Amino acid sequence: MTDVRDHIQYNPDTGSFKWIARGQKRRLYGPAGCYDKYGYLRIRANGVSYQAANLAWYLTHGEWPRGIIDHIDRNPSNNRLDNLRDVSHGMNMINRRRWAKTVLPRGVYRSGHGSYCVLLRLLGKWTYIGTYKTQEEATAVSEAAYKKQWELSEKHELERRKTPQPKVDLRELGFL
Repeated sequence: MTDVRDHIQYNPDTGSFKWIARGQKRRLYGPAGCYDKYGYLRIRANGVSYQAANLAWYLTHGEWPRGIIDHIDRNPSNNRLDNLRDVSHGMNMINRRRWAKTVLPRGVYRSGHGSYCVLLRLLGKWTYIGTYKTQEEATAVSEAAYKKQWELSEKHELERRKTPQPKVDLRELGFL
């Protein structure tokens, strides 16, 4: 089996992929892949279906991502390299978009008294931030809290990745 690099070319400035090898249902130098129902570009090569963001990371850095590739702008079809980052699952969950059909931003809820309350899931726990008279105030506080959480989580993630995992000697544990 050949490496995927022999079949696909990636442009990090545009986030586009094109075929550089002929194959079944492929047009040489034509666009590679198709979009799934969630808006992610998927590319099938060597009988394996890849998410384009993971492929972009591999083609650029020469190694598969350690965690999950996060789209910074939350647009799953934007595969430009400056929009992608390799993060843990927890970090990716911080950057997810709100799926509820509401015009209010993430973490902002309308209270029964015409004011807006900010309730966020910070570092795994629901946290009440406060109640504000206007939606703009509540939105600003919510965005600042999420940004601070991202910075703290990113710092923690970098420290965790730098720390080598201890090697376990199975003989010491009595398994060998």
